[in-house]
Parts: sequence; structure tokens; C-alpha cells
Amino acid sequence: MQKQKHTENGDRLHAVSQMAKLLKQAELARELGVAENTVRSWKDCPRIFIGKSSSGIARRVRYDLDEVKAWLKRTRSANL
Repeated sequence: MQKQKHTENGDRLHAVSQMAKLLKQAELARELGVAENTVRSWKDCPRIFIGKSSSGIARRVRYDLDEVKAWLKRTRSANL
């Protein structure tokens, strides 16, 4: 059995993926009843980057629904 190399990010991703289903942008938008463009415009929204391109930049974005809902609640209450 080959031992996996873990990094801080890798450990966090593994832990999060074990506890919650990570959603794609379209899935998150559907769950929240908003347009994909709305999700795309949320610059401070919590997200997880998965995979790397050849240049080392993360390629895929995933969202934890519970984390995003909590972020929206905090953001909305701060803007009141």
C-alpha cells in the first residue's frame, strides 16, 4: 500500500470532503435559488480549490453548502 503525501491543504480538503458533499458552482446556485452569475460575483464566499493546472494554479472550485449558508448569514447581518 502506497502512503499518501498530505499537505495542510490536502488534509483540510480530505476532512471537509469526508464531512460534506462539495458542490459545483451550478449545484450551489440551484440549492440556494440564485443565478450562477450571483455565485460567481461572491468574491469572499468560502470555497475550496481542487486540482492544479500545469502552471500550479488551482483549477476547480467547490463549495460546502453549510459553510456558504453560514457566510451568507454573517454577511447579511453585517450589512443591516
